[in-house]
Amino acid sequence: MDLHGNVSADMAELADVIVGYDTYPHVDMFERAAEAFELLAGCAEGRIRPARALAHSNMLVVPQGMMTEQGAMKALMERAFEMERTAGVLNVTVAGGFPYSDVADAGMSFIVTTDGDEALASRLAQELCLMAIGFKERFGVSALPPQEAVAAALAAPEGPIVLVEGSDNVGGGAPADATHTLARLTNLPKRALAVICDEAAVKAAVLAGVGGSFRGPVGGRHDELHGLPVELEGKVRLVSDGEYRHVGPYMTGQLAFMGLTAVVQCGNLTLVLTEKRVPPWDLGHVRSLGLWPADYHIILAKSAIAWQTAFGPFAKGIVHVDSPGCCSANLAHFRYGSVTRPVYPLDEGEPRLRLSVFSSPTQLDR
Repeated sequence: MDLHGNVSADMAELADVIVGYDTYPHVDMFERAAEAFELLAGCAEGRIRPARALAHSNMLVVPQGMMTEQGAMKALMERAFEMERTAGVLNVTVAGGFPYSDVADAGMSFIVTTDGDEALASRLAQELCLMAIGFKERFGVSALPPQEAVAAALAAPEGPIVLVEGSDNVGGGAPADATHTLARLTNLPKRALAVICDEAAVKAAVLAGVGGSFRGPVGGRHDELHGLPVELEGKVRLVSDGEYRHVGPYMTGQLAFMGLTAVVQCGNLTLVLTEKRVPPWDLGHVRSLGLWPADYHIILAKSAIAWQTAFGPFAKGIVHVDSPGCCSANLAHFRYGSVTRPVYPLDEGEPRLRLSVFSSPTQLDR
């Protein structure tokens, strides 16, 4: 299961074992698959009888607060790993949840699976959940409005500075064409790089041809929430079919397709126009176009955390952008109707955990 999964009591009851990713950005898919297979074999052969406890925190945590190599999430993962070394513990999964799903079980939860020991599973799941509730304020993200974010990036003595526009997080389902920050990247005194999904704009650039002039609206094609189109003009530097191979630690070696792609130079802004939505999960999405992150003072990333696998090694600083969008880190932008209330941070008071405990039947029961 993805680390961002929202886990219900039904899921915990009906699955003998739930194994979630341990990393964000997600770079341990192979290892978790191998772990899940070993546990599956143990169940099938009757060597283990999983008992599991699900503790739900009643907290909505934004993806920017879930990076597993720092902060509260790192502390939770380290404690989970310690628990997995306890005799009788088969797996401990920390599910950060997906706060943009308006469902009853949205939010952070913990699943502890033991070999037949319901009491141990319950105790450890509750411990982790209470630990997370104690960290609730540490999951928050400090962000600046687009104009202030760009100004802060420009003021930095050395780049690249990554502008993290999580509200337009491609991996979270956003359109990848938000223009709130793009509109602030025109006429800059320093070099900037941005990738925008805009089928009409890329076709216009291709029609102009390499060396030709591009002029027209860019972005803002889906809805006003993500901004209005921005008029840009520049020189078409490159046209590509948008195919590249992942070269980094995320989905290493897999082919990816951006669709028809064009690179347009608009003053100090290098604009990559793509036909398909492109999450910045891998360096290949710009390297395949002859672009190198270290050449830019500002990089606009349509992502929450996963951009780290592409630009993390190059970043000299990070500025989170508070702009409207369907994946905003500011949950006050949204209206919820189905999530179980009260829930933090939408409601006042201390979050209260919900606990469910289940055991799998023995082979004889089956």
